[in-house]
Amino acid sequence: LHVVLGFAVLLEEDLDGDDAESARHIRVAAEQLLGLVAALPGEAAPAATVGASRPNRAAPVDGDGVLIEDNASNVRLVERILAHRPTVTLTSLTDVDEVRGWLAASTAAPAVVLLDRHLGRADGLDLVGEIRSVHDDVPIVVVTADATDLARDEARSAGADAVVTKPFSVAELLEVVDQSSSATGSKR
Repeated sequence: LHVVLGFAVLLEEDLDGDDAESARHIRVAAEQLLGLVAALPGEAAPAATVGASRPNRAAPVDGDGVLIEDNASNVRLVERILAHRPTVTLTSLTDVDEVRGWLAASTAAPAVVLLDRHLGRADGLDLVGEIRSVHDDVPIVVVTADATDLARDEARSAGADAVVTKPFSVAELLEVVDQSSSATGSKR
């Protein structure tokens, strides 16, 4: 599975269009299978090996941050910003299927979930309940371009702990991640 995953990651980075999408599906399937294998009694968690080869695609483990964002530029931006927090290993999930695969294989809550409000074919707020059903006390920060009070109220009503409006500053994002991570640490 590690070989398949590594090969799919390389293909995904080098291909375009439908071919890259096919490679992404292979990668997601391999990650999901690795998560299932890790959940078997007596099995060592393979996620650490995956994380060593591609940190932001590994299955989340205790202490990690999870970014759910479908825009590649925004993913790169958040990854660069969180590089200022070396204790937070970021896992980036780019669509609903990846999120559901992560939740199905997830055994440990991340320190924080950064959730884009408007994912390609889904409203990020619909995922809040799914995340809470697996990790009920994980801090969820909704990231949205909608700066209205209504959008903030909707996010909080859905169960988000905080809302960050795009465009956000580096300091603002780091502050909310620090606050959320420390809140998680005090709950554990």
